[in-house]
Amino acid sequence: MQSTMLIITTIFAFAMPIGLLIYWKTRHGLSLFPFLMGALSFLLFAMGLEQMLHAAVLGTDSPHSKVFQNNPWLYVAYGCLAAGIFEESGRFFTFKVLLRNYREKEISVAYGIGHGGIETILTLGLSYLLMTLVSLGFTIGGTELSPVLIESARTTTAPVMLLAMLERASAMMLHIALSIIVFTAANRPGKIRLYPLAIVLHAAANIFAGMYQTGILTNIVIIELLTFLCSLCILLFGIRIYRRL
Repeated sequence: MQSTMLIITTIFAFAMPIGLLIYWKTRHGLSLFPFLMGALSFLLFAMGLEQMLHAAVLGTDSPHSKVFQNNPWLYVAYGCLAAGIFEESGRFFTFKVLLRNYREKEISVAYGIGHGGIETILTLGLSYLLMTLVSLGFTIGGTELSPVLIESARTTTAPVMLLAMLERASAMMLHIALSIIVFTAANRPGKIRLYPLAIVLHAAANIFAGMYQTGILTNIVIIELLTFLCSLCILLFGIRIYRRL
C-alpha cells in the first residue's frame, strides 16, 4: 500500500502539469514558448530573487531577522507578501516584456500551467520520485542519502500524500487564476489595478500555510481545505475575467 501511494503521488505530480500542458497546447494550437516562460519566471523570481531576499532577511543572526522570527504574525505577513510581490511581478514582467507579442487570452492559462507545473514537479514530483525509487530497492545518493529517503518513504502516510496532492491542485488553480488576472493587467488598457490585486490575492491564498508554518494553526487538514477553497474562489474570479477578455 505504501509503495502504491508513493507511485500514485509521483505519477500525479508529473501527469497533472504535463497533461494540462498537452491538453491546452493541443486545444488552442499554442507553441511551448508561453509555457516555458511561465516555468522560467517561477525559477527566476520565486526560486531565485525571492529566496535571495529570504536569505538576507531571515537567514542572518541580525536584529531585524530576530524581529520576524519572534513575531509569528509578522513572519506570516512578510512571507505571504514576499511571495505575492515576487511571483506576480514576475508574471507582469514576463507578459509585458518576454510575451509582449502574445496577446491572445489563451496565453495567460498557458503561462499559469508552466508556472504551476514546474513548481509541482520540483516541490512534489522529484521528492516523491526519489522516495518511490528507494522504496522499490534502488540506491539513491550512496550510503548517506538513501537511509534518509527510506525513512521518509516509510513514515509518509497515505493521508499525508493525499493532502500533498490536494495542495498542489490548489496551487495549480491559483497560478492559472493569477496568470489570467495579471495578463489582463498587462495587456488591457485601464486594468493595471489588477496587478496589485493579484499580489493581495496571492498573499491571501498563502496565509493559511504561513499560519501552519509558524504554529498559529496546527491542523493540516483544515489548512489544506481552507487553502483549496480560497484558491477555488480566486480561480472562479479569474475565469470570470477570462470570459470577458
